[in-house]
Amino acid sequence: MVRKWLKPLLEILAGIPSVVLGFFALRWITPNIVQNINADAPGFTLAAAGIGVGILTIPLIASVSEDALAAVPSSLREASAGLGAKRVTTTIRITIPAAISGLVAAFIIGISRAIGETMVVFLAAGGGEIKHNSLPLHLSPAQLSQLRWQPRQRLQIGFQKV
Repeated sequence: MVRKWLKPLLEILAGIPSVVLGFFALRWITPNIVQNINADAPGFTLAAAGIGVGILTIPLIASVSEDALAAVPSSLREASAGLGAKRVTTTIRITIPAAISGLVAAFIIGISRAIGETMVVFLAAGGGEIKHNSLPLHLSPAQLSQLRWQPRQRLQIGFQKV
């Protein structure tokens, strides 16, 4: 009964562009949620971004997970019920292990989308400075890409300079 209206709602939410959710996070989540918790919070907060990315990924993960659970053959559930197992026991011991590959795939797809959407904004905005405790420098993505190519350039030039 719930599946009839929840599944289409989740699929609609999963299709919302990240720009729309970013605007929603900036205009609604920050003033109504984040600033109610911390009145000194600025307009751009990591908490609002995290909530926005959560809203972005949860419908996708839920929709793909539901598809994975629905793909488990009903004969497995019926066999478990025929042996006297309760519905909860069947779900925990039969359905979830049978659908584990789809559930893991749903999690990976959701996390990949979250990272992808975050990295597009991060790199487009200049990437800020990356602070790493093991490095004495503050590195931007441009500096990191230069560091990546330096060993290859040394190999091409050679170590003739002393």
